[in-house]
Amino acid sequence: MIAAALDAMLFRPWEPQLVSIFMTIALVIPSLAAAVRRLHDIDRSGWWVLLGAIPVIGLLVLFFFYLRRGTPEPNRFGSGVGASIDDFRTSGGTGPTSRDAS
Repeated sequence: MIAAALDAMLFRPWEPQLVSIFMTIALVIPSLAAAVRRLHDIDRSGWWVLLGAIPVIGLLVLFFFYLRRGTPEPNRFGSGVGASIDDFRTSGGTGPTSRDAS
């Protein structure tokens, strides 16, 4: 709403709404990054985000995925949800390993 109000004050109706365009880009990119990170927490590929393009069923499936508890152990995308920052540092950025578990 704020971007639309700024567009109305700064630009004529037939001109591109630049504030809205920049705000959309500024909000969509971090939202996609957070969604992909959440899917990685449950050991799913980030490509599952595209499921949201299916009107109702896709959004429901993604909502279910976002509510699931992340994998506590390391998965193919890195350390588990319960890993501490010390586990991350000692493993060279890949998460806890079997030698760290003892």
